[in-house]
Amino acid sequence: MFLLSVTPNGDRMAGILENSLPPLGYSVQARHSGSGSSVRDAIEEAFVSYDAIVLFMAIGGAVRYISRYTVDKLSDPAVVCVDDSGRFAVPVLSGHSASANELAEDIAGILNATPVITTATDSLGRESIEGIAERLLCSIPDRESIIRANAEIVRGRRVAVRNPSGLRRKRVAAYSGKVAGDSIELVISKERPETGHWLLPYRISIGLGYTRGATVADVEDAIRAFLEEHDLGVEDIDVVTSAKEDSVAEEASKSLGIRFERIGMERVKEFDASRLSSTSHMAQEALGIPGMSEPCALLALGPTSRILFPKESFHSKVTVAAAFAHRPSGHGKVYFIGVGPSGPEYLTEAARVAIARSDVVAGYSTPLSVVKPLLRNKYVITVRWKEQATSISEVKRLFREGHKISFLFTGDSCFSEGELISRFLDEVDRYEVIPGISSVQVASAKSMFPLEVCSVISFHVTGPLNQRKESLRSVLEKGGCALVLPRPYDFMPREVSRYLVESGIPPDLPVRIMENLTRGDERITDCTIGSVPDRQYSDLCIMALGRSPLPLDYILSGSGQEQPADVKNK
Repeated sequence: MFLLSVTPNGDRMAGILENSLPPLGYSVQARHSGSGSSVRDAIEEAFVSYDAIVLFMAIGGAVRYISRYTVDKLSDPAVVCVDDSGRFAVPVLSGHSASANELAEDIAGILNATPVITTATDSLGRESIEGIAERLLCSIPDRESIIRANAEIVRGRRVAVRNPSGLRRKRVAAYSGKVAGDSIELVISKERPETGHWLLPYRISIGLGYTRGATVADVEDAIRAFLEEHDLGVEDIDVVTSAKEDSVAEEASKSLGIRFERIGMERVKEFDASRLSSTSHMAQEALGIPGMSEPCALLALGPTSRILFPKESFHSKVTVAAAFAHRPSGHGKVYFIGVGPSGPEYLTEAARVAIARSDVVAGYSTPLSVVKPLLRNKYVITVRWKEQATSISEVKRLFREGHKISFLFTGDSCFSEGELISRFLDEVDRYEVIPGISSVQVASAKSMFPLEVCSVISFHVTGPLNQRKESLRSVLEKGGCALVLPRPYDFMPREVSRYLVESGIPPDLPVRIMENLTRGDERITDCTIGSVPDRQYSDLCIMALGRSPLPLDYILSGSGQEQPADVKNK
């Protein structure tokens, strides 16, 4: 949880919560007024890193700050707003799905404030379908089902749970009952039911660590106690795992009738410690690993897993932790998404929604940076040029496993990315291409090169460039103009200009070189192809070659932007 205060009184209340929330099971970090980062930057980082955010400010200000980052009720973090006088704690976002209502009540109890709960089911003292699903450790694959089910609950219909899966029996007891005509039916099932509202049970793993002297009975007793504490049965656990090389954990799992999987110690050593609830100094010093039980639990379920119940120690001999992962609800799907030219304000709503509904997001570092606030709880694959084939293989594997994957491109996924997309299609048969605003469109506006009259030539291809080079030379030789995407890093602006001059194009031909369009470090250079500065250029680069076909008076009466080189020189 992240606490953000902007006034001295907010700092005081945040300090109280820093001390009072951890005993209630919350992990807390605070950013007080006067800290180095801006409020907007702090909130952006919080949306990536935390499941809950508490803002000590007016609700209007909070809404303006968070509005650009909110996308989907099942993926947004909980956001609670506390006024500067500490009178009210108001859930602003994800009251049900991320338990903001419950958090607001806990905060109000500590600060002696009033929790302002506005969700309809809670206002009537009834539990929402999201709350029920969370208690039953299930996901809700059909988002439309949430609206319909909650509307029926608000109208007073009783909830009854049908459980053909046989899972969560201890937790479902509170909702058991015969399904009657006045009931709303929730169905816990691994397969989509023909009737009722579908609850899909999580996959759950248990990770184990134990001392050298621990026996099979010690480990078995610890697992039983852990399950009892969390109202789970052995049937709810998909796998038990450990990196210990002896047979103790395996024999205990076999005795309980749960599948066992041994995790290699090297995988634990390489594990990303930021995914853990805490690290173990003892394990780090003795074995060079960040922990045992939590890394093993997470590794057993793959890259999209998260901690369900943090590690617990039993009799100072055994540590037990549980992780979960959403069970795929159907076939995999890949979204090929253009995120715009780099400025986050150019990201389309269609792109935001697709990313929010994916559990895996892949792409080069630049498009990933554009959508950073949307990456919370996502498995992120950072693609690198020299390792592109490896990343493509990983995406294909996750697709086969049933995951929803967003593969991101800078600009427009429909422009200059066809070659890369085609490398997926031998295996990926369920996909959607979501177009974005292309940097070519921005370059067209900034250079006054209308797309309907100028040529657009991309060198973003592998292999020989001869044919495209010749096309560019031919266009310019005939007096035309072109928007050109150079190829990183062997055919950049200097190489493009040198080729054109050597091919007979006059060296005084104007060129506008546009780098990092719409970003804070945007740079525009106006020169001729014979005088292109000898420096390093960004890989996010577009060249406008030739003279604008628009009339001079049209350009001079335009948007007031910096004028193209040919206008300046006249």
